[in-house]
Amino acid sequence: MDGDIKYLSHQDMLRMFTRALVRASFPVRFTQGFNPRPRLSLPLPRPVGVASDAECLVLELTDELPEGELASRLQEQMPAGVRIRAARRLQPTQRYLPTRVQYRVQIERSDVSGLCRNVRDLLATESVVIDRRTGESSPSRRVDIRPFIDRIDIADESLVMVLHVTPHGSVRPSEVLSALGMKDEAILNRVRRIEVQWQ
Repeated sequence: MDGDIKYLSHQDMLRMFTRALVRASFPVRFTQGFNPRPRLSLPLPRPVGVASDAECLVLELTDELPEGELASRLQEQMPAGVRIRAARRLQPTQRYLPTRVQYRVQIERSDVSGLCRNVRDLLATESVVIDRRTGESSPSRRVDIRPFIDRIDIADESLVMVLHVTPHGSVRPSEVLSALGMKDEAILNRVRRIEVQWQ
């Protein structure tokens, strides 16, 4: 997921996929009630501004379609910047839950030595408490993000972080970067999600 698409919000992404599924004439299952909605979800919402090689869309169909056909038909309806890699059929009782997510951040050569020091200090710390705000009008709350940080490596002018995703929460890439002293909002433009592990 590249280009301007990475600036779409979670709800915009859902609308984009919904419209593509309609154009592709997919037999999508809808919810019941006065306001039926397509039964689809993005199990690990991508932060706005972050590019990604590892997005996952889960949807329910009323009829089975070959996996290869699913991928090719959906790709034909997607805008530039979105590439459908594969489709996979899940069992009715199977859940698709993320457990770890990996991000890569482009960094300047001049920042490498300072960041290496900051990474060592952060990983040696047992607790990294931040003030997290979920909305502009909502109050902030204190969160210890250290348990969600698995690994941070720096090599070849790239910073790679592996973060845990648990039923109790996770950590945003921007929060880790801020804890490392990279507080510029523009840094998110250099962040890319490169892998997600699922269970």
